[in-house]
Amino acid sequence: LKAVVKNSTFTNIKTGTSLTDGSDDAPCGVLSCVHGDLTVEGCTFDGCEGKSGTIVSLSSRPTRWGYKRGNAYLKMNDCMIKNTSISRLGLIYTDSNGWGDSPARRNVVFVNNTTFANTTSSTGDYGIVAHSGATSGIIMMNNCTVYGDNINAGNGVSINNNGFVFVSNSTFVT
Repeated sequence: LKAVVKNSTFTNIKTGTSLTDGSDDAPCGVLSCVHGDLTVEGCTFDGCEGKSGTIVSLSSRPTRWGYKRGNAYLKMNDCMIKNTSISRLGLIYTDSNGWGDSPARRNVVFVNNTTFANTTSSTGDYGIVAHSGATSGIIMMNNCTVYGDNINAGNGVSINNNGFVFVSNSTFVT
């Protein structure tokens, strides 16, 4: 599955939890991708609120229906994410839980030339971009700006378990 979202504006969207997983903290963002390749270019997300993966959530978790599993990829370029709130797991959240898969699943997030402004969190476990799960995920940020944030926990980039983070030419002022 491949999807491209270009030059779009998403305003005041409130996201819930995933219908496929059923748990309260399951990823479900304005844009959600399970086992696919998602490209987001030139988009603005303004005033969005969510619990897990407010803006984008990626998952390579197996589902109870057992459809084909595979890695999930996000390429986000030239976007503005502002006035958003997190109540649990990051604005961009990736769950690379292998749960017995061989080889294990690994999500990849590449964010380039993107600004994150005025993000708030009251109880969040993780910050702006977060990875969780039992296997390694990769988060790469290049030429990004993060400012004006009031995040309870995590802040910036958070990694759980065997993940990798690469940050270059970016500014974090929170």
